[in-house]
Amino acid sequence: MDTEESLPRTTPSPDAPASPEGDTSQKVSQKGGSGKKKFDHEPYTAPDVEPLDLDDVTFEHFAAAVCAPALVAGAPESRVRELARLVGAYIPNVNGRGLLAGGEYEGVLMVAAVRGRPDAPRVVVGGAVFKPHPRELSFIELALFAVENKCQGRGLGMKLMTFLKRFAKDTHGACAVLSYADFKAYSFFKRL
Repeated sequence: MDTEESLPRTTPSPDAPASPEGDTSQKVSQKGGSGKKKFDHEPYTAPDVEPLDLDDVTFEHFAAAVCAPALVAGAPESRVRELARLVGAYIPNVNGRGLLAGGEYEGVLMVAAVRGRPDAPRVVVGGAVFKPHPRELSFIELALFAVENKCQGRGLGMKLMTFLKRFAKDTHGACAVLSYADFKAYSFFKRL
């Protein structure tokens, strides 16, 4: 899916209840401190996963041509912005918004259905940002990959990666995915 016009919006309203104590969903990176470059990201609010059917997930793709205009100042709320918030919250030392806005990177969202509410908008539970390389090189560069904290350990990361590999092969002729895993993600990528 390369357009955003028909996509439902699942961003919490400004008056949504605050996260419970100890919840890591209100992740906001800040500049300064430890010598590592940090970025200001839009605030991210984790979804309530209890009503979600995590066995019913689908994927939404956003081409680079769709990502860049969706992130300019004053652009309306969009699924691309939801992806930028998700990866900004879980990977704060990388400027995911900047990658998506630069015109070379594409995005994929993993969204889950709300149990018993078939007409409700699907809710973001994971996503990836990647850069396709020329067909003759046959690979994509996986820059960012995140699954909502409350949804981890349920096979969703594997589903997202399986979709991404199939999509990369079918759409970009890629036969490999190049990724740079940090220490915390190493065990996940090792299992793939």
